[in-house]
Amino acid sequence: VYTERTLAIDYNGDRVIKVDLTSDPASLVEVKPGVSLKFRMFIKWEKTTAKFHSRFDRYLDHAFFKHQIHWFSIFNSFMMVMFLTGLVALILLRTLRKDFAKYSLGHDLELGGDEDEYDDDGKPLVQPGPGTEESGWKQVHGDVFRAPRLLPLFAAFLGTGWQLIVLTFGVILYACLGSIHGAVHEERGEVLHSILWCYVFSSIVAGYMSGSYFKCYYATTNPRGKSGSSSSD
Repeated sequence: VYTERTLAIDYNGDRVIKVDLTSDPASLVEVKPGVSLKFRMFIKWEKTTAKFHSRFDRYLDHAFFKHQIHWFSIFNSFMMVMFLTGLVALILLRTLRKDFAKYSLGHDLELGGDEDEYDDDGKPLVQPGPGTEESGWKQVHGDVFRAPRLLPLFAAFLGTGWQLIVLTFGVILYACLGSIHGAVHEERGEVLHSILWCYVFSSIVAGYMSGSYFKCYYATTNPRGKSGSSSSD
């Protein structure tokens, strides 16, 4: 254990700028049973010309935060995510393509089309005999074109979600491009400023997504004025 330590305090006027606690290597003593130790503390005041607002510059030094970015690992993880996403999408498309083809064939049959159409496995799209009962998403496949109950609120939530997504990716991209515009840790509050600017600009995306979704599904709603007029007639 160290028995002698030095507390160095740097000050500028009435402001404390830096405090360092160091141990004297020569005071290192082995702890043994029955041995009494004498501890001493030396306090040293030193005047400095460093400003009070720059007291954290020693912790925000660029050399301290300069680490090698493992671009290969990032690229490898990104490609793995893209591969798994494509694999899942391929399985879903292969499963849903038969259903889409069957619904399209049913629409063509109503218009007088031909029944002799087959899928990739050579099976007819329209099975002979009584129709099978639909299950799962097939029961509500037509509801995707129907507006939700609280359309304005849902559109606002949708736009806010897109804004948060754009904000997150914008800040991550800004941090990754630190070698171009300067390291993020060089200036205090730079990350906070980037978050504020990305939040402001991402509001454009939020407004566009909310407006486009509301405009797309507003036509499927039934205004009260029309329902009231039809019931009165």
